Amino acid sequence: ILGAEIGLIIYGLRVLFKGQFSVGKGRVLEGGYARLCGALCLLPIPLALLLCLVAGIVMAVAGTSPERFAEYTWVFIVIEIATLIGVVIITSVLAGILYKKQVTPDGTAGA
Repeated sequence: ILGAEIGLIIYGLRVLFKGQFSVGKGRVLEGGYARLCGALCLLPIPLALLLCLVAGIVMAVAGTSPERFAEYTWVFIVIEIATLIGVVIITSVLAGILYKKQVTPDGTAGA
């Protein structure tokens, strides 16, 4: 999981610096739209940290003793995986939508 998150962060940083996001099949999103998608690629670790923190607080408020938190490790793993998959799906869908917005009907770049 961590390897995929680090890979996504490296790709996101590359997109932020170059301004080019590969949409697939030789299609490339460029400029500000690409940088927006690159910024989204940086979200999995901070977002998962926030969600795990909230889950821990909810468990503590519900009366779960700190000694029993180890029994709920699977909850945090599911949060990490769901966050990673969710960010990848949202970024991919958004990139596809923005690519269509970027390209005009005659095939030239519009944005």
